[in-house]
Amino acid sequence: MSSASAVCFAFGQTGAGKTHTLLGDRSVRGLYELAAADLFAFADASSSLDVVASYYEIYCGQLYDLLAKRSRSSVSRLSLMCDPSLC
Repeated sequence: MSSASAVCFAFGQTGAGKTHTLLGDRSVRGLYELAAADLFAFADASSSLDVVASYYEIYCGQLYDLLAKRSRSSVSRLSLMCDPSLC
């Protein structure tokens, strides 16, 4: 069985259009929706495929898991670390 990984990463100034590019709006589909449509079309045509998704945000130096079970007022905060060989 083969495997593959993909990452959608948006970086830029506040107001530069990162959220719009990734999420889209009512008239234009964003990158996440387009990628998911392609992925699940491929999965339907495949005999076996496991799909795993993560959705993180780095904001003010804090890493947040946006898919973790949480109340509306809080988001799971994770530790942001750097590989010493890369820093």
